[in-house]
This record gives sequence, C-alpha cells and structure tokens, in this order.
Amino acid sequence: MNVIRKNIKSIIAYALFSLVAFILFLFLLFPREEIKSRFLYEIEKGTAIEIKSKSDQWVFPLGLSFEGMEFKRTRGTATHTLAHIDRLTLDVPVKGILSLSPVSVLTADVYGGSAKGLITLRRDNTIMQANWTNVDLSRIDPVREIPAEIAGRVSGDLVLSLTNNMPEGQIRLLIKGGKLGKIKIQGSPLPDIPVDELQGGIDIKGSTLSLKDIHFKNSDMKGTIRGD
Repeated sequence: MNVIRKNIKSIIAYALFSLVAFILFLFLLFPREEIKSRFLYEIEKGTAIEIKSKSDQWVFPLGLSFEGMEFKRTRGTATHTLAHIDRLTLDVPVKGILSLSPVSVLTADVYGGSAKGLITLRRDNTIMQANWTNVDLSRIDPVREIPAEIAGRVSGDLVLSLTNNMPEGQIRLLIKGGKLGKIKIQGSPLPDIPVDELQGGIDIKGSTLSLKDIHFKNSDMKGTIRGD
C-alpha cells in the first residue's frame, strides 16, 4: 500500500509540474507582438481606420490591454477622429487564435461609461457586437460634428459587419437626462429641448446613418426624429 501511495503522489506531482511548465512556456513563448500587430492590422485593413495608443501591455495569461486609444479616418486632406477609448482590454482565447474565425472578447472604459463586445475576424469580413452603458454623449467625437447639440448619458448595443472597408449594421440606444439643441427647421433655429428619455434605432450603411423612429419625450412634449 505504501508503494501504491508513493506512486500516486509521484504521478500527481509530475502531472502538476507538467501543467505548470506548459502554462509557463506558453506564456513565455507566446507570440505577443505578432498577435497584437495582427489584431490592429486586421481592424485597420477592414475599416480604413488608423489606430494609435499611448501604451499597451500584456495581461496574464493571454490578455492585451491598451491605454489612451485613438481611432482616426482620413478622407482626402481631412482627418476625422472617430473615437477615444481610455482603456481597452482584449482577451485572446487560444481556441480563437487557432480557428478560422477567431473570436475575441473586449471590455472598455469609454467616454465616462463602460462597454463590452465581441469581435470576429474573418477573411471576407469582420463582425462586431457590443453593448455599452452610461456613455457621455457630449464627449463622443463624431457627435460633436453633427450640426446639432446632443447631450445625455446613453446605453445601447450594436451589431456591425465590415466588408471591403464598408460598415453595415444597426445601433439601438437609450438616452436619459439629455438635451437637443441648435436644431434648425427650414433655417429657423429651435429653442433647446430637454430630453428626459430618447430611444430608437440607427441603421448604418457605408457613410450614411439612417435614424429609424427615434422617439423622445420630456415633461412638456414628445416627438419622433427620422432622417439620414
């Protein structure tokens, strides 16, 4: 019996040692820079977006964290800032790397709120799914370029497919405690409109955003916004 117990202990110890050694060598030999470069390259290639970050680091065991990310797109001589992200973490599952359509999990701190998402990299297109909560609309760069003032905290989700640099998908959103300002109807400005709640959907196709029945209301009025 003593011999059997010693053999069992030896087997368990050897198994644990092998497991620890495997994890250690996987972490030490994992092609971090190649994976990071491929991740950024695939997004830039599929979206024609330039990505920069202040710093990045690997998180044990196979995670990648970026600080101060900036997304820009150049059209002609003009460069537009699409987004700033304070912090973005990407989990890189081994089975995702080995698959033909690798899936990665993302979490982010963005514009005072938080976001979670999935990104699937395929040869012919890239698919993104995400949801976010409590994002400050007034800080979002593309919103600042709209010829109107939109403020408030927004939550929502999106499904987006990127094929040949052309995005297509849909966004659903809910805004609370906001404001609509600097809106003009046939050239005449309207007074600022406080918004207790605004919700609806936005269809994305190429460079066009189509507002689909965006409903808003406050204590005095309610209405619907449509258009591109």
